[in-house]
Amino acid sequence: MNKIVAIVVVVLLAAGIGVFSVSKFTEKAANETTKKVLKEVVSADLAPVSKAIGKLEACESGATAELEALGHTATPLGRSLAYIALAQNSYLMGDQDAARVQLQQAIDASTDKPSAEERNEMFDKLAEGAKQMAEKRKAYGFKVNCEPL
Repeated sequence: MNKIVAIVVVVLLAAGIGVFSVSKFTEKAANETTKKVLKEVVSADLAPVSKAIGKLEACESGATAELEALGHTATPLGRSLAYIALAQNSYLMGDQDAARVQLQQAIDASTDKPSAEERNEMFDKLAEGAKQMAEKRKAYGFKVNCEPL
């Protein structure tokens, strides 16, 4: 009887240590991932991209060219954001093919490599971003195609 109790205690103790070890490892891995993502965001100089997106929404001339240039020269996160803004603009203008190409460029610029299904979901989400861009243009006094209201 004492042997059985001793074996049960040892097994429970080993299981407890195992669970504790796995949870500590998972917590450490999660913290490292969070630190990595935060470091990427902080180190990315997104001000030029943000400014260019604002110009695109306000229908300022040269905004598209500026975003295209940033799509080649900015940090990976900045390049992705620039191409996403261009894709939303193309989608808004009804050019689905250009929007799909620009979305693929945004994906290529990022470090994540989504599956074909995730890519299609991202393309479907462009409609939401294009709708927001249309609302902002209207607030600035422009139609979707940047003609004055």
